[in-house]
Amino acid sequence: LNAIEEAAVDRLIADPDWAMQEKFDGRRILIRKTSAQGGEVIGINRKGLVIPLPEPVAECVRNLPSSGDDMILDGECIGDTYIVFDLLKLGGTDLRPRFYSVRLTTLADLIGQAEANSAVRLVKTVTGSTQKQAFLAELRGRKAEGAVFKRLDAPYSAGRPASGGSQVKLKFT
Repeated sequence: LNAIEEAAVDRLIADPDWAMQEKFDGRRILIRKTSAQGGEVIGINRKGLVIPLPEPVAECVRNLPSSGDDMILDGECIGDTYIVFDLLKLGGTDLRPRFYSVRLTTLADLIGQAEANSAVRLVKTVTGSTQKQAFLAELRGRKAEGAVFKRLDAPYSAGRPASGGSQVKLKFT
């Protein structure tokens, strides 16, 4: 994600086309689950290499309610917890061309059915200027890593654009 300056924050908070999430400082990992071979679950790093997943995360993904469906999740591992913020594939459907708001709603339906103490957790997402302003104050108050802003009407795009983009980050210093 490209970084933004403090001056851009008020515009993104006021804009209803942008959602806000907490920025985490974990390991960015895609998780691919296939229905073949008894529900194989693998981690994939930024270079596209297969990497091991913490067993609690792998087990939780294996047991997600749509256990028969192939899926690709995008998120960050922090210890034995996977914070998921996007759903790229479900069943035979590539969701990347769809709006982020659609992918997020589908993801919330999928992850929301998991147990509260699960090793896979959906990132908190807020919309509306009042909610974004309050969440920003909360994140600053607990000295979080920062905030991420995402356009709700954006398709998934791998890589970082030369500047700006449909997903930007504000790192707290």
